[in-house]
Amino acid sequence: MKVNKEMIYKFFKQLYGLKIRNIKQGHGSFVEMDFGDKDIFISIKTNKGVEKLKRGEWHLWITMCSWRIDEKSMPLAGCEDSRKTIEKALKKIENKKLINIDVLSNAYDMKLEFENSITFFLFSIYTEKSSEAEQWMLFTPDKKVLLAGPGKILQYIESGKSV
Repeated sequence: MKVNKEMIYKFFKQLYGLKIRNIKQGHGSFVEMDFGDKDIFISIKTNKGVEKLKRGEWHLWITMCSWRIDEKSMPLAGCEDSRKTIEKALKKIENKKLINIDVLSNAYDMKLEFENSITFFLFSIYTEKSSEAEQWMLFTPDKKVLLAGPGKILQYIESGKSV
């Protein structure tokens, strides 16, 4: 399967009309969110053994990129704001439907548009290949993941593997 920018549109268009749930800030400025109503269970190896996790069948994990959330073109929160400010902005996205996305550059900067004129902007910050520098990851129902970044790298691989 050829992996290119059009693939991003192909996957994200499947999310149009689905509501965001379980949106939360993770470590640092990481943000995770589930799309749709269905959950899947996955097993991952940790230093404590194998753990079972529940997540949405579609799961977006925003990791090594800068981001900003706007409402009606006014900034609500940025990735380096306080956890309280970020939590308040994330609550505005919870249960909102994704209505559009736009890939803004060949580095996979993106604009995610939600109901009520809420926009989530993602900005790449790495261009060199290094370990764990993906800016965002979209986990799909077929237990694969679309990885964007660093730079112009785009991969669609089995979840839990890297090339």
